[in-house]
Amino acid sequence: MNLAKTVWFALHNMSRYSLHYAGAEMCGGDTRRARSDAYRHLKNMSSKAIQAQVYDMMPTGTVSAQAQDRP
Repeated sequence: MNLAKTVWFALHNMSRYSLHYAGAEMCGGDTRRARSDAYRHLKNMSSKAIQAQVYDMMPTGTVSAQAQDRP
């Protein structure tokens, strides 16, 4: 359940970042740029949190590119 909440939080922030970024690009304004920067920072932090939670859920804790059925 914790991972689902984190994913929802990340998607919500990504949506808010996109809205403020588009507004800042089209209309300008210091407030829109500041909000865009803040949501971009939250988006980056939440993506790192999701990666950490997924890696913790893996049985070995490491990611391998080798398939399980090959020696």
